Amino acid sequence: MTSPNPSKNLVVIIAYRPPGNHLEDTFKDLKQWFNDIIVVGPEHSYLSQVMKMDGASWIVSDSPHIVDLWEQGIRSQISSWYILIQDKEYLSTSLKQSLIEATYKDPVISTFNSFIRKSFFLKKQMKYDLEWNGDPSSGLLHVSNQPVSLNKVFGLKTIKYLEGELIHFGETNLNETIQNSIHRINWLADQLYLSSPSLTKLRLINGDKKNSLKNFCKTWFVGKGMREGFEGSVFCFLDSVVI
Repeated sequence: MTSPNPSKNLVVIIAYRPPGNHLEDTFKDLKQWFNDIIVVGPEHSYLSQVMKMDGASWIVSDSPHIVDLWEQGIRSQISSWYILIQDKEYLSTSLKQSLIEATYKDPVISTFNSFIRKSFFLKKQMKYDLEWNGDPSSGLLHVSNQPVSLNKVFGLKTIKYLEGELIHFGETNLNETIQNSIHRINWLADQLYLSSPSLTKLRLINGDKKNSLKNFCKTWFVGKGMREGFEGSVFCFLDSVVI
C-alpha cells in the first residue's frame, strides 16, 4: 500500500550495521511512504548504489553504535521531525499513517515517542519485548532546537502512544549476539566515563556486582525473560554481562 499523501516533513534515518540482511527490504517498504530517507553505516557498494538510484542518501560511517549513526544522520539534514530506526526493522501500515498524522502537530518542546515493538531474537518470535541495555529505542523525534543531543533525548521518559507497531529482527546467532554485546559494553563504558570520570575501581567493582544482579532479576522476572526459554536465558545473561 502506498501512502496517498507522502510526508514532506519527516526525515527517516536508518542506522545500518552489518550484516544488513533486511536493509534493502526495509528501505523499499519505507520509500512508498516517505520522501527523505538517509542510511548511515559502513560502505556497501551494492546496497548504497541501489538506494541512491532510488533517491536515498548514504552517509558512510564505521561506528558500531546506533546513537552515533542516528546523530550523524540528523546533522546531515535539518528538520523538525525524524523517524529513527534500524536496518532490521519494519513499520506497520497503521504506524506509518500515525507518523504522518503526527507531523500535523507542532509541539513547543522536543519530544521522543518510542514505538510499540514486536521482536525476534535468535530467529524466534518473542512473547515479550526484551530490550538491550546500550541499544536505544527506535521512535519519532520532534526537534524544537538544533543541535540535538540524543543522549539527553534518550535519558528522558519516552511515551508509546502512536497507533501501530514496529517489527524488530534481532540477532540471528550467538556470534552476532556476542559481537553486538561488545559494542554495547563499549558504548555504555564511554557514557559512564563521560558522566562520572572520577569513579574509583572499588566503586566500579561494587556497582558492577550490584547492578548486574539487579538487571538480571529485572529482565528475568519483571521483563518475563524466564518465559522465553533458551532465547530468554541467553538474552538475560548477556544483557547482565553488558551491565
